[in-house]
Amino acid sequence: MRRKISVTFGHLRKNGTNKGSSYDRLYVYIEGEGTVGYHKAPIPQLFIVVEGEGWVTGENQKRIPIKRGEAALWEKEEWHTSGSETGMTAIVIQSEELHPETFMERKKHA
Repeated sequence: MRRKISVTFGHLRKNGTNKGSSYDRLYVYIEGEGTVGYHKAPIPQLFIVVEGEGWVTGENQKRIPIKRGEAALWEKEEWHTSGSETGMTAIVIQSEELHPETFMERKKHA
């Protein structure tokens, strides 16, 4: 029998504004062995892991490990997915005006 896998989404505050910019913030909880299916980002998305660890992919579908304190950025229209073997909680901030390079260091992956 296949086990039901849970992924929970919820809004922290919908349609906030900051200096004229519009943004959306939500939380994502991925249960152990859970996956958020392969999909396109409707607008730029910043996925910040606040608890646990897991993996993310971009359009090449290569899994990149991610853990608490790390983040992934997907550009508008970029295909991606995320998942975890043990459980992971993340905050997602999405906005057309998202520019995390102004406050975060970029990490290179092989």
